[in-house]
Amino acid sequence: MCGFDGLDSFLGKKAGRPATFETQCFLDDFSILLHSIWYDLRLYQVPMFSGFKLSDLTQGEKALLASYACAGAVGAWTSHIVAHRLLGRDAVLSNTLGIFEIWTLCAGAIGAILAIYLNRRWFGHLGFTGLKFTLVAVLNTTFVATLIGGTLALPIFGTMFGPLAITGTFWSSPPVLYLWLASLLGANYAYGLYRKERAFVFLARLSSEEDPISRRL
Repeated sequence: MCGFDGLDSFLGKKAGRPATFETQCFLDDFSILLHSIWYDLRLYQVPMFSGFKLSDLTQGEKALLASYACAGAVGAWTSHIVAHRLLGRDAVLSNTLGIFEIWTLCAGAIGAILAIYLNRRWFGHLGFTGLKFTLVAVLNTTFVATLIGGTLALPIFGTMFGPLAITGTFWSSPPVLYLWLASLLGANYAYGLYRKERAFVFLARLSSEEDPISRRL
């Protein structure tokens, strides 16, 4: 196990320099942690992870998984840009990432995924009501993702100025806005498929059951 050489390294004051020994240690330790968690989940036969196969997922579940992955990737990139602009740094990703860059990417991905999950009730509806719900979902998800990602990336500072910073980023960099909206519309489409599948299963179960009145006759 490796350690950090102080708080300055964790806060990213070495950003822009070549990859340090502490950064490599952090990645190694994090990889070991993920492997141990996965092993424990399979060892104790947790239903979600024991014998899990992508082929077992339905079309709606696969669409949800893909939409969360896309939103996480876009959220990570957006968080990286916003955090560096708040600190007055260059936000271009390079081949050498410090701990601060890695953490801002993780914070953005976590914020985007949690925001979509917390606002999932607004996604995937049809008709004019569905259109209104989609608008609410886009606004709520963007705000919540900014709060979560900003708080994780830059505690207090990111919480207060994150929403303003993301607004400025969307205004000055339209491609970032387009990608974020595309990821949310993808989540809306995925939840639409998922809800349709669940409704079909529910109706199939109802039709397969016998009428309780006819059962008595």
